[in-house]
Amino acid sequence: MNGTIMSSVEGGYGSKNKYYTNAQLYKFKENGDNVSIFGTYGNKNFNTAYRGNKIGNIGGNISKKINEKLQLSGYMNYYDSKTGNKSTTRNEQYMTDKNQYGISDNLSESKNNSLSSNFNLIWNIDKKTMFHVTGGGNWGKSNNMSDSRSAKFSENPGLDLIDPFEKYEETDKNTRIYESSQNNFNKADNSNFNISASLVRKLKKEGNSIGIIYTSTMSKYDTDAYRIFNSTFYMLKDIYGNDSVEYRHQYQSSPTRNYNNQINLNYTWQIKEKSHIQFSYSLNVQNEKKLQNTYDLTDFADKTTEKIPGTNNRFSLPEGYENHFVDSLSNRRKSNTTSHSFSARYSYTGDVWNINGGVTVSPQRRSLNQYDNKISIDTVGYSVQWSPQLYIGYNKNDYDINLRYNGNTRQPMLSELMAPTIYYSATYISRSNPNLKASYSQNISLSFSNFKKGFSSYINYGHQFNDITQATLYNQETGGIETYPVNLNGNWNIMGNTSYERRLGQFKLAGQAGGNFNHSVGLMNENKDEDLKKSITKSSGINSRLEASYLPSWGNIDLNASWDYQKHKNSLNISDNTNTVMRNYSIGSVISATLPKYFQIDTDFIYNIRSGTNIDSKEENEILWNFKVTWKFLKERKAEISLLWADILNQKKSLFRNALYNGFYESYSEQLGSYFIISLRYNFNKMQ
Repeated sequence: MNGTIMSSVEGGYGSKNKYYTNAQLYKFKENGDNVSIFGTYGNKNFNTAYRGNKIGNIGGNISKKINEKLQLSGYMNYYDSKTGNKSTTRNEQYMTDKNQYGISDNLSESKNNSLSSNFNLIWNIDKKTMFHVTGGGNWGKSNNMSDSRSAKFSENPGLDLIDPFEKYEETDKNTRIYESSQNNFNKADNSNFNISASLVRKLKKEGNSIGIIYTSTMSKYDTDAYRIFNSTFYMLKDIYGNDSVEYRHQYQSSPTRNYNNQINLNYTWQIKEKSHIQFSYSLNVQNEKKLQNTYDLTDFADKTTEKIPGTNNRFSLPEGYENHFVDSLSNRRKSNTTSHSFSARYSYTGDVWNINGGVTVSPQRRSLNQYDNKISIDTVGYSVQWSPQLYIGYNKNDYDINLRYNGNTRQPMLSELMAPTIYYSATYISRSNPNLKASYSQNISLSFSNFKKGFSSYINYGHQFNDITQATLYNQETGGIETYPVNLNGNWNIMGNTSYERRLGQFKLAGQAGGNFNHSVGLMNENKDEDLKKSITKSSGINSRLEASYLPSWGNIDLNASWDYQKHKNSLNISDNTNTVMRNYSIGSVISATLPKYFQIDTDFIYNIRSGTNIDSKEENEILWNFKVTWKFLKERKAEISLLWADILNQKKSLFRNALYNGFYESYSEQLGSYFIISLRYNFNKMQ
């Protein structure tokens, strides 16, 4: 790349207000110095139908070699985006007696601006000593809006996923539990800074070294949240015999501060030519502070002036709002953690065997302080974190076998231990649990391959001990839920896959098959008591894919077919025929061809077929077909013009389905549909 200048500029515009620009410049000098400037702006990669989506960034990198011992580098980038989405959801909540069914319609919009930077300094003081400093920061602002409507039923209302409220008024009122609307608006300012310095000194014996590393980070996150809730409860009557109604108008300020400082000492000892062992010690001090102030703005509902995008609501802080402070929803929390980490690692690098592994032991002292509802609580806890790792690799005669093990202890977060009870509304309440204990997760994987013969296989197993998961309390009268974290055993999963690929002249055949099983556990009750019952969801699946390709000199023709089958069964559903099943089939092709006169065509086609539980005719099938033609022209073919026609048949859907321990969930996002973009690109390249 020495002495090379590479640059290009590209722009495009199309139907449905599709547009984008892209420009970049890279310059390389013979001594290793380089500089780059780049920028993008547009909405080319958005498929949702929300109007106004856009994303852009502009930035640059520079690397400068001052002399043989000193080198500097850095980058800076500015990012700006607006993303919005319209979506609907449908779910079935698992219960011990009779399941409940929910629907929702959601509109969300987010605006983000950020500036990030980083720098590096490497100073080779002498042949045995290196000093390295790196640091950076990020500054950002965001505005987030959401407007949603939801409802819950005691019987399956049979409403459409794509437009669940279209026939809502036709549902049986006796099966309605609640109907709710929510408007949220959050403003956030955040910044974080980090710096790290290291000094490494090689010792007399080749391969031995000693090093010291210091790292410091600071982050600040300030959030202002405005919330309006309006709910009607059909199974809960007021004193006049009418349906109960809840109305909340709240403002919440939540500043958060985090500080982290760490110093690390390590010694690397070469035992033999191919094996090393490293010992290290680190001291880490972390401080976390979070303040949550909540105010009731119900009396000021008509005096707000700041409009939330996409809604008819306006929010601001009226004079005198401080007098409406809510003690029970406010909180001050602090956490100070001091940990000592002792680590030993061994590595061996040979022609056939590669082994590396080690263990890190971290004793911790954590002090927690909380001021909640005029009550101050101080707690001190001691714990030990373990992080073992092992890798064994074997490579001989084109056979490659790898075994990996990773384990890690996780301490509960401050928000899980000491957060105040948060009343999002009467339909959703969350709280913390000061009795949480540490959890331990482990992951084991084994892979086997011979790429020369074209096959590979892997299997992966994950298990969580004392896992931190959510307990759910159901209120039968309101349909609301209250959640809090608990420790629980029984969460584990296993998955595997085998693939094969064979090249026969200009033809290639490939295929793969795999399977998965997931055991997910949660706790719940629906009787207003503490008798929590286990909710166990067992999810299993198999999948396969076949590919056939023709690869002539002028391009490629690829044909493919796939099948995926997933089944979910929950332990609380004791009746027959309660399996939830999803089947996805697809048949597709990809064609690319270079034509005379410097034309290039690319097209891809896929036919998706869906079937299974709760899947209706509007969601079953879709045909996705994209086509692109490109023509290169001018001297050295530096210019090119292209036409992209996406989703030609206007059938693209965005559907997602998943089963958890507490229910089955479906979601749908409105898609943009068929559109085209015409683009022009010019390359400015200069080679030494």
